[in-house]
Amino acid sequence: MVLRLTRALLTLALLASGFVTLHAGLAIWADPTLRPLREATLAEITASIDRQLAAEATAERLAAQIGVRLSEQPRNWLALDALTDLAAQRGLTLPPDLTQRLTTARDADFSPLHLAQNCAACVIDITQCSLTTAMVCKAPILLTPIEDIRGIAQAGVDYASGTQIDQIDLGLSIIGLSATALAITSGGTSLTVKAGAATAKLARGLRLLSPRLTATASTALRNGLDWAALPAARSADDLTALLRADALAPLTATLTDLGRISDTIGPSATLHLLPLVDDAADAARLSRVTTALGPRSLAAAELLGKSRLFRATLRATNLATELLAGLAAFGASLASALASALSHRGLRASRRLLA
Repeated sequence: MVLRLTRALLTLALLASGFVTLHAGLAIWADPTLRPLREATLAEITASIDRQLAAEATAERLAAQIGVRLSEQPRNWLALDALTDLAAQRGLTLPPDLTQRLTTARDADFSPLHLAQNCAACVIDITQCSLTTAMVCKAPILLTPIEDIRGIAQAGVDYASGTQIDQIDLGLSIIGLSATALAITSGGTSLTVKAGAATAKLARGLRLLSPRLTATASTALRNGLDWAALPAARSADDLTALLRADALAPLTATLTDLGRISDTIGPSATLHLLPLVDDAADAARLSRVTTALGPRSLAAAELLGKSRLFRATLRATNLATELLAGLAAFGASLASALASALSHRGLRASRRLLA
């Protein structure tokens, strides 16, 4: 009797958990607008990352990461300053020898002669720029319409000479110049796109764009511009008319988010974090992280990495919780039912042997 009751209860639990799982699964299947994940609020993002940093930002871990960054050439002082600031905020003491290495490296990298030499090399060839020299020596031009005009003019020279046109550079130049012209009539609302386009151009020169983002930009610009009509364009309005908004939408969304990130944490920090961005979804997640954390985003990215950083921007919905709970209960019930059946068969086999 007890055995039958146990088996009945296990069967009932199995059916109940299966029903819960099936209900949640069918709800998601029937309504595409239902999602198992939702966007976390800014407060939830901050709380999640703070909890992770509390575990990760130990004196030993920070010292190790700072040591890695100090060994790089050129040194990334954005990352180094973010890590040392985090150590100071948490009242952690770094090893004296590491502190001395930081001081020596800073004195060497920021000496007037060193800066002048690096700046001259950066102006001539953007691939020789560091994040620091790029913003000091190159960005004053790259972040203005002058650079967009140069990019368009260079494409004209290449076209006339039969040289292959750099479509990404030209496309970003057209978007940047169009956004600047639109900002004049719209009161500046398109300047976020302009800032994002300028950041992308600078990042490309510094080889900070990920391969996937480069491919996305190339595809969007190839399909999003009327290349056949380009030679006849004579003004900013003509260039704007060449843009195909639908095809450019993913790239425009990415550039807009990059512009927002730049407004929040500055162009240099944006360039530092840009390798984390592979597509428009990544750009949106990074924008939310930087809005929540501000400058602390750099140290969080250094210690947590892309996966854990972006995971903090998502939360499970009630539907997802129901689905996971149903799956867990179903699995447990199924395992219990199988264990009970096997145990019952084992007992019967033992009794036959003993008889």
